[in-house]
Amino acid sequence: MRETEYHRLKRQALGEYHKKLEAIETVWKLAGVKERSGKFALAGKRSGLTQEVRQIIQSMRGHFTLRDVEASLKKADQGRTIRLPSLSTILLRLLSDSAIKVVTPGVGRQATVYAKAEPVAEISSR
Repeated sequence: MRETEYHRLKRQALGEYHKKLEAIETVWKLAGVKERSGKFALAGKRSGLTQEVRQIIQSMRGHFTLRDVEASLKKADQGRTIRLPSLSTILLRLLSDSAIKVVTPGVGRQATVYAKAEPVAEISSR
């Protein structure tokens, strides 16, 4: 297997994954299931902070670090306190959702450098 074939298969698998996930979400919404109350209510939702981080990342150009995202959040709301472990968890979640990618892994005091993930190209079936 060559590297180009690996990347093509990876894009194809990610595309199929996202289509299936979107279909499941659509069915879930159509089912009209009411949200649970209590501490489990947040398990299925992304917090407001996660949504804010997603928006900030979409507006960023080039590479960024955890501190860049923190600075953007603080710039939007001066009095805000942001827990870096929470922000780090959100970035890890976005990484697992393929919304962002690691450009340079962090080592020691050197921060991990992230970038927006490229959109998955549509793959035509032959």
